[in-house]
Amino acid sequence: MPLTLYDHVIRAMVYAQLGDRKKAKSAVSEILRLDPKYGEHVAEDFIKRNAHPTIVQAIAEGLRKAGLPEH
Repeated sequence: MPLTLYDHVIRAMVYAQLGDRKKAKSAVSEILRLDPKYGEHVAEDFIKRNAHPTIVQAIAEGLRKAGLPEH
């Protein structure tokens, strides 16, 4: 079964937190392959999925740490 966008989001955040830049960058590459502008609307994506604001902030920060461009 192929990985979804959200699998790559979680992997990017986890690898960034673990300090594995190579794997975090690979996961970010997959996010951008699936949605080249995801960094511009990641917060809105999780808000519309009813994620708590604290979780949305943590996801956005984790993806920034992983190297996901915001613009």
